[in-house]
Amino acid sequence: MKIGISLTPNLNGGTDPHEAVRHLVWAARYADAHDFDIVWTTEHHFTGVAFSSSPSVILSHYAAVTERVQLGYAVAILPFHHPVRFAEDLAWIDNFSNGRLIAGASPGWAAYEFSVFGVPLEERRERFVEALTIVRKALAGGTFSHQGRFWQVPETRIMPPPLQPGGPKFVTATTSEEGLLLAAQLRLSPLLGFGPPAALAQQRQRYIDALRADGASEEELTDLLSRLGALRRVLIRESDTEAEEEAIAAVLGFATGSAQLRVDATTGQPVEGIVRRRWDNEDRSDPRKTYAFSGTLWGAPETVVRRLLELRDVGLGHVVLQFHTTTRNADGVKENIRRFATEVLPAYRAATTAPASVR
Repeated sequence: MKIGISLTPNLNGGTDPHEAVRHLVWAARYADAHDFDIVWTTEHHFTGVAFSSSPSVILSHYAAVTERVQLGYAVAILPFHHPVRFAEDLAWIDNFSNGRLIAGASPGWAAYEFSVFGVPLEERRERFVEALTIVRKALAGGTFSHQGRFWQVPETRIMPPPLQPGGPKFVTATTSEEGLLLAAQLRLSPLLGFGPPAALAQQRQRYIDALRADGASEEELTDLLSRLGALRRVLIRESDTEAEEEAIAAVLGFATGSAQLRVDATTGQPVEGIVRRRWDNEDRSDPRKTYAFSGTLWGAPETVVRRLLELRDVGLGHVVLQFHTTTRNADGVKENIRRFATEVLPAYRAATTAPASVR
């Protein structure tokens, strides 16, 4: 299981936005030099929780300041982009990074973002499927055209073509049954969110079943599972008790901050029935039982190693780790990253055996 780090700016502990951006550059360089496998960014707009509003620009800069790590979108919100323009971005980043790019795209879910950009939320899935079709045509390397509902593209080609033949492989973010089926049909590797290991194992098996039902070959299945991932927040402290208390406060703060993205910017009202975030309707009287907390690797270093190994045993190809699970500022986030790199990652590597076989 590869170890990835999610680098998105967050305003932890009163961190200044400009300081948060500078932190990203430091963290990308640090990850490249300290045995992380992948550096990821995401796409979100208009929030201090994860304001990575220009992921192609961010990844292009990561390509310039790193040499070894893979670079990944986790994920771009495809309905916000013209698909040909997005394909051009991918091709440039793939060239700048010498073929280290992992592409990623999803329909999106944040009502606030859709309302600001003027894209109908109810069209998100249909726009996503059509846009992905165009992006893949463009990345194939030759001339292409497209006539669809949302986009019409006359015969053309993008320059430069991606360095990886046929373009980089794709991941997508999903946890729903419908999303897993769509990922299988489109041959996208899912990022499965913050669920506990048992739930991740069930989602992994449903994805495998959907791939086989759709006629995927064993070669395709093995390749797609190599990029099957999950998300985890990380907080390392001297003791499990100290880490647990801080992790609860940080995770509940994240859930509260993310609630803004459910709101339609034009009406000020939450959007119901189209997108429902798990934490909106759950009982928080015991935060330890919430969905958000279940996706946190918290504790002393040896505890975090054990929990990483539990994820590996699910059969994941990689994990995307978020280190802003702290109530402290950017310096506290840096400390969290350093402790993982020096006290957790070497022990995890030493304990790692072959990944679970495809069942």
